[in-house]
Amino acid sequence: MFCTPACDQTGAAAQTRGRTMVRMKRPMIWISFAMYSTASLKGFRSDQWLNDIKFVADANKRNEQGEHLTSDFFPTEEFAKYKDKKEKRQPDLFKAAGAWTVSAAYAVVLRQFDLSAGNLYPIKLFQHDRKTPVDGEYFCLNFGARKTAVLTDQSPRIGKPYPNHDIWQPPGVCRTTILPSERRRWKGRISGLIPRCVARFS
Repeated sequence: MFCTPACDQTGAAAQTRGRTMVRMKRPMIWISFAMYSTASLKGFRSDQWLNDIKFVADANKRNEQGEHLTSDFFPTEEFAKYKDKKEKRQPDLFKAAGAWTVSAAYAVVLRQFDLSAGNLYPIKLFQHDRKTPVDGEYFCLNFGARKTAVLTDQSPRIGKPYPNHDIWQPPGVCRTTILPSERRRWKGRISGLIPRCVARFS
């Protein structure tokens, strides 16, 4: 008898679903590489960017290192860089004028997790004229946390890029965005972009 994977409850499909369900019930850490994409960079500017680029660069560095930052380190308004380009609704995650920014929908997802000392700060986006709003609601993302634990004895694929320093990283990765899959406090704190491995890589 011919049977599709959907009805083959005793075959490979069912076994795969079973293994998937078991993994979902275990504590997991999700890693995103979205911040590596140049498509995440959007053409916006802020008064902070125009008046004190060193301040913006320092705030961005501290944020990506997982430091808790107050709203003073993030712009409250940004405007489109190009006069002849009308900006449309922005993606769920992007970087504008040095600040990592998320959509309202993305913020809803993030708030389901323990952000530790991290935070979401409202920001308004405008067209180049600084008057016409860009469609959508947005928030600057302060990662605001670090997790410095690593199971080195259970992670054969990780490495130490600097032999004399206690810094670990997954294969081919120097920075990652890490969130626990469960909506509860992780043992330790979750991290934003940090140059170290914080999970088991087998």
